[in-house]
Amino acid sequence: MKMWSRFVFVAVVMTLSVAPAYADNEDPGAYIGLRAGYNLPEVWLDSFAGLAEHTDVTAWHLAASGGYDFGFVRVGGTLWHYFLTIDDGIWRGDGEAALDQQYIDASSNGIVGVTADVSLDVPLGSGFTLHPGLGIGLGQLYGDLDRFEYETREGVSGNIPDDDLTQGQLQTQGSPDESGTFLVPLINLEAAVSYAVSDNIALQFAAGIQTLGPSFALGGVYHF
Repeated sequence: MKMWSRFVFVAVVMTLSVAPAYADNEDPGAYIGLRAGYNLPEVWLDSFAGLAEHTDVTAWHLAASGGYDFGFVRVGGTLWHYFLTIDDGIWRGDGEAALDQQYIDASSNGIVGVTADVSLDVPLGSGFTLHPGLGIGLGQLYGDLDRFEYETREGVSGNIPDDDLTQGQLQTQGSPDESGTFLVPLINLEAAVSYAVSDNIALQFAAGIQTLGPSFALGGVYHF
C-alpha cells in the first residue's frame, strides 16, 4: 500500500505541475514527454515464470521521452528508470525439492534503460486521441542481488528454517554475473489515450504490458 501511495503522489504531481502529454496536434513537429507508472511484475511471476514459491516483488517507473510526430505516426525514444522492491526470502521452481530452493537477498534494486518507440495517432474526437505503440530496447539491473543455495551435506535434509540461514547451511552464489552487469530486454506494448488541453499540451493515461508486467501510467508530452 505504501508503494502504491508513492506512485499516486508522484503521478499526480507530475501531471498537474509539469503538465506534459500527447497533444492533439496534427501538424508535424518534435515532442518531449514525462510519465510516472506502476508495474505488476507478480502477474508474470505467477503466470509464466514456473515458480512454486517466490517473495513479493513490486515496481514503479519514471520515464522521459522525445521524438518527432509526423502527424499520423510518432517515432522517438524513451529513457526508463524502474524502481524495484524485492523482498528477501525463498524462491523455488515448480517441482523442485526443498534442498533445490534458493534464498534471494536483494536491496536497492532497479533497472535503467532506453527503448526505441513508434506509435500511431488515432483521433477520437472532442480532443481525445488514441496512441497504440511499441517500444523495444535494453536495460541494466543495478543494486545488490545475491543468490544463496542450500548445500547438500551430511546431517542437513528437508526445508531449513529462515532463522538457520546464518549457520553455514547456505553458500552465496554471488551477483547475477561476475562483472555485476545484468542486461534486461525491454519490450513495451501499450495504448495511451490523451486529452488535449491546448494546441501543444495534453494529458495522458497509458496502459499495456511491459517486460516488468502489466503497466499503468499518467503523464504526457509537449508538442513543439
